[in-house]
Amino acid sequence: MRSILVLGLLAALTVVAVESLECAQCYSFSPDCNADPSPCPEDASGSCCTSSASWPVDGELKSYHEKFCSGLPAGTSLGFAIRVTGQKPAWFTTHCSQETCSAMSLAEDFPESGSGNTQCPACLGSNVTSCVGTPQTCNAGEQCIDLYAEVVVGGAVQYRLALKGCSSIKEAACNYLSAGNIAVGNVVFRHLQCSPALPSSATCSSGLGPATLHS
Repeated sequence: MRSILVLGLLAALTVVAVESLECAQCYSFSPDCNADPSPCPEDASGSCCTSSASWPVDGELKSYHEKFCSGLPAGTSLGFAIRVTGQKPAWFTTHCSQETCSAMSLAEDFPESGSGNTQCPACLGSNVTSCVGTPQTCNAGEQCIDLYAEVVVGGAVQYRLALKGCSSIKEAACNYLSAGNIAVGNVVFRHLQCSPALPSSATCSSGLGPATLHS
């Protein structure tokens, strides 16, 4: 009987070993990053995720790309864009699957200008913790977003970004990220607040406080 139990345990361990998740794990502020798949830690073995972000700074688009192991379930997709006054929209998107390298689109169909009758304070601050917004016209279905995020690697902050503007963010993403200090790979959303866009005739507060889920 003892021999049978030992054999059963060994068989179970073999199955666990075969099913151990391996993902590419890398990050880059250049167009992309590549790495051979490696085993995931037990607390981040839900899926392999790929994240990309882009934001305008002084007329140029900056970007961040990352592939990582995650505790998020396979099939999770997070994505939203933010319109910043007089510049290209900023956006963040993540896709998670059981594949070792998740394919994803690096762009979102989001208009560069608004033509509706609502508005939000909009601004972008690179490597700062807050920014002062000016009124930005929104389109129908958009809401105001105010966020501050960091790229944190090995406990050290590599980049800071404060953003406000009209956004395509969905309610599910607001509920998830607004808890604060939510890490999606190396990107940590320290603060995120969503609010309804204001009528264009209303006074749009600059909001001096600290500054992505597809449903």
